[in-house]
Amino acid sequence: MTPTINTQKLYDNAECLVPLGTVMKGDVNAPEPMVFVVNGHFEGSINLGSGGAIVIAPTATVVAESIEADDILIEGEISGRLHARNALVLADTGKVKGEARYGKTLTVQPKAKINGQLIDTSWTD
Repeated sequence: MTPTINTQKLYDNAECLVPLGTVMKGDVNAPEPMVFVVNGHFEGSINLGSGGAIVIAPTATVVAESIEADDILIEGEISGRLHARNALVLADTGKVKGEARYGKTLTVQPKAKINGQLIDTSWTD
C-alpha cells in the first residue's frame, strides 16, 4: 500500500530534527510551513501552521499532549492526541495509542497498530 504523502520528500525537506538518542521535552509552535522529524524521544506538543508536516520515524517514541500539522506520518510510536488537518498515514511500523483526528485522508497500512479513536473531522451528519 502506498502512503498518500511522499515520505521521502518529507525526510529530504526536514527542517527540524529530534535525533536518535535524544530526549526533547516542551512545546514547538511554528506558524510557517516546515517539516519536523522525530527520530528520538519527544514529550509535549507540536503545532505547525499551514503546510507543516510531522514525521514520527520508526525509531521514535512520542508522548503527545497535542500534535497538529497538515500532514502526519507515523512510522514509530505515539501516545496522546494528534490532528492531521490533511493526511494521516500510519505505516506498517506505526503504533498509535490515544486520539487521532484526520481531515481529508487516512492511510493505515496492514501491520499498523491502533489503540484508541480515529476521528474523521471532514465528516458531518
